[in-house]
Amino acid sequence: MNIREIEAEAFKQIHQNYVMTMFPRNEIRRYSGLKKLMKRGCYFVWILEKAGELIGFAAVLRDPKQNIGILDLFAILPKHQQDGYGSYFLQRLHKEENLPNLLIECEYPTDESKQKRIDFYEKNGAQRSPYDWRSFGVKYEVLYLTKDEMSRDDKIVERITDVYALTLPPLLIRLLTHLKKRS
Repeated sequence: MNIREIEAEAFKQIHQNYVMTMFPRNEIRRYSGLKKLMKRGCYFVWILEKAGELIGFAAVLRDPKQNIGILDLFAILPKHQQDGYGSYFLQRLHKEENLPNLLIECEYPTDESKQKRIDFYEKNGAQRSPYDWRSFGVKYEVLYLTKDEMSRDDKIVERITDVYALTLPPLLIRLLTHLKKRS
């Protein structure tokens, strides 16, 4: 199996063929905006392939100054799900692709599929944070992966707005996002 980072033009095909069909509309960013972020060096896309066949893909919005990122997209193609590829891919990305602090937004578990998503990330070492995150009207639970035991604290999660600042002006962040510690 091979994991490799891809450029914007290769991502265009994945965006058209898979992102647009595999993700809820309210979670999809326009390709043109993502391409600009890739050119700025703060959006990275990797693919997992086996014998030249696409197995899955992942995209991270990353603040290189703070060494933290948000897992923006993570998918294993349906015919390859339940074969362990997702765990393999996530663990390799976290350990080997210079992603020591990775935030994961999971839609609040209102049904079984959303709970399974959270369970998957926890099974692969993600910690549940004590925060709820609301972004553009969608409520998320925030999980995180970190390599450094010393950084396992709320400060990592509180930096989610810093990463969003790579894509949004401060006024929109204040109006359209909200991080709240659960009581």
